[in-house]
Amino acid sequence: IFIESGRVTMDQEQFAVLLVKKFEHFFDHPLFAPHFKYANGKLRHFSTPAEPGQVLSKSMCPQTEEERATVEFFPYGSVTGGLLWLANGVRVDILTSTSNCAKHMANFGLLHAIAALRILAYISQEPGRKWIAVAPNEPSDSLRLCAEADSSYADCPDTARSRYGGVVTIHDTYI
Repeated sequence: IFIESGRVTMDQEQFAVLLVKKFEHFFDHPLFAPHFKYANGKLRHFSTPAEPGQVLSKSMCPQTEEERATVEFFPYGSVTGGLLWLANGVRVDILTSTSNCAKHMANFGLLHAIAALRILAYISQEPGRKWIAVAPNEPSDSLRLCAEADSSYADCPDTARSRYGGVVTIHDTYI
């Protein structure tokens, strides 16, 4: 935590860098490299932590022992657990995509692993993104609270339930 006049910042840059270093060798694995590496070997740039419109579901989980054996080497629980630590701490930008990955920790498939690695690749581009709290511009007795939400009606492929998410700010600070 860093405090300066009217501003508080928090980051987990050191943890994010260590998490990326611990698992970045999976970007080179033959199963994952086509999704994350250019032909020249450089890591692709991702502007979002998840593929737009992507919905992870149970149907993507392995159905046979052969399919399960294909991805059993990948430490999905460790990657997702590290991402959850970041998401619950200071990285609200990865919260929804990480939460979607966490739903499948008991039985993950190749597409789930690719989704988790995409979040990791996204973090590797800016590991020091900070959570910033800013004091109001003018002292006042009023509290400026803003809430934004998004939802989709009955589109969860596993339960046919609606999905939703929201963000709340107080004086332009995410909470």
